[in-house]
Amino acid sequence: MSRDKDESRVRKDHSARNLAMIRRAVLNMLRREPSNSLKRKRLKDLMNPTYRQAVLAG
Repeated sequence: MSRDKDESRVRKDHSARNLAMIRRAVLNMLRREPSNSLKRKRLKDLMNPTYRQAVLAG
């Protein structure tokens, strides 16, 4: 997931809205995880596939 929203080329039809919904859903999943700040959780999610699976599994 890219953090640079300005450089995103998702502008056609409903794709921008769909991607925004996915981003929101993923951020909500990260917020549900205990401990650490959201910034640290995002970094951990990028670097650790096991953590990413745990977050997606709920």
